[in-house]
Amino acid sequence: MGEFIERLKNLIIGIFVGAFSILPGISAAVIAAIFGVYERMVEDLGNLRAKLRPEFWFLVTLAVGLIIGAVAFSLFYKKLVEPWEFYYVVIAMFIGMIVGQLPDVYEIARSRGDPIRKAHIVWFVIGFAAMMAIVTFQITYGISDAVWDGSRTAMILMFIVGLIFAVGGLIPGFAAPTLLLAIGLFGMMTEVLSFSDMNLKMFLIFAAGVVIGVLGFSKIMDWTLKNYHSLTYFAVLGLVVGSIFTITSKLKPATESLGNFTLCVVAGVVGFALSLGISYIGRKQRARAHPV
Repeated sequence: MGEFIERLKNLIIGIFVGAFSILPGISAAVIAAIFGVYERMVEDLGNLRAKLRPEFWFLVTLAVGLIIGAVAFSLFYKKLVEPWEFYYVVIAMFIGMIVGQLPDVYEIARSRGDPIRKAHIVWFVIGFAAMMAIVTFQITYGISDAVWDGSRTAMILMFIVGLIFAVGGLIPGFAAPTLLLAIGLFGMMTEVLSFSDMNLKMFLIFAAGVVIGVLGFSKIMDWTLKNYHSLTYFAVLGLVVGSIFTITSKLKPATESLGNFTLCVVAGVVGFALSLGISYIGRKQRARAHPV
């Protein structure tokens, strides 16, 4: 009975992590840390051969829950939120959530007590500049949100979506949907996870990106975070700050009237408060796990 309860608990945790993995501004890894499964998950994925047998049910129940949560929330988003007339209000809430996550990313970057050096600033600027380059590219070439059309380009982009989705779950403070929304690939993620047209090829390409991202980058990220922890997170911080400027370009309807602008401000404040609340819980959880 105890094993069943443990597996059910991990399944429910996976559902929560999966649901939050769809939200720009909320790091799925932070949610996993809040529920106390992040370090175990990363260690298992980084040493999969040795850990697969003893940790099989933990990994399977967590993965199944994650899939259920991601698919359920994607269906909700695709069917109800995206077609909504005031969709830009949701974008404003996402921006508020991203801003609210910044203190958490900064705290993780400084968690080892390293003084801020020039190298940290350089990597922050590199992350920020990368997002600004994306903005410039989008404006120059008039690129909007990408959609699946079965073309070779769409297949490559879907594979990239899978890679980013996987890697985003391995870095606390970094939300993969934030980057996907900024570069115009968020719609492709919700499209494949909501099974909007039940396209097997689309799903398999996304799944391949996820699997390769998890297996290929878990060891890399584990090594990078152990050896270049602060530098990595300052680059992530630059990416997140830059993504705010990128996503604001999607708020054009908010400038059409005072009412629209007010709705966006309120939504942004709500998103900011939600993100701060989750960050606060995450900090308390990390403090319990690593008491001074």
